[in-house]
Amino acid sequence: DPTQPGYSEATVRVRRHTDVVPVDRAIQAMGFRTRTLLSRLEEMRTFFLFMDVLLAAVGTVALLVAGLGIINTLLISVLERYQEIGICKAIGASDGDLFVLFLTEAGAIGLIGGSCGLALGRGVCWILEAAINAYARTHGIAAHLEVFAFPLWLLTATVLFSVAISVLAGVYPALREPWTAFLEDCR
Repeated sequence: DPTQPGYSEATVRVRRHTDVVPVDRAIQAMGFRTRTLLSRLEEMRTFFLFMDVLLAAVGTVALLVAGLGIINTLLISVLERYQEIGICKAIGASDGDLFVLFLTEAGAIGLIGGSCGLALGRGVCWILEAAINAYARTHGIAAHLEVFAFPLWLLTATVLFSVAISVLAGVYPALREPWTAFLEDCR
């Protein structure tokens, strides 16, 4: 009887993992509270799903801010380099050549930014992993724990993605150059 004084908790073991849910329900039907490893895993799964959504939202905002920053940087670059653009056109550069020049500049910004971001992320993960391993050693775990993974495909995809976003953000400033030149010529 759960209402009578007695033990505060009891451990119940089952022979097969398939018996966990029926035994859990039977104990709950008697009026006792239960906590199984499966329920703990379900709680963890819910927590990590929430974290995934939160990190995706933060990442999306960061991506938009980075894209707007690249657009702004390249627009200012186009406006400040008007004389350089004029010299390039005077020696025979076409609008397409200048378009490729600005997209290459945008890609370089993405490559450098993505590489620096990965280096910073790896540094932070290295510090966190060292702290986790130090904590684990104080609790008797001697093995080195590999907490963070950086597979080559993920590193490559991250850099390529940052370059692609930068090039995409550079399209508007690169296309703006011929119109800016056209408007200046009309004055």
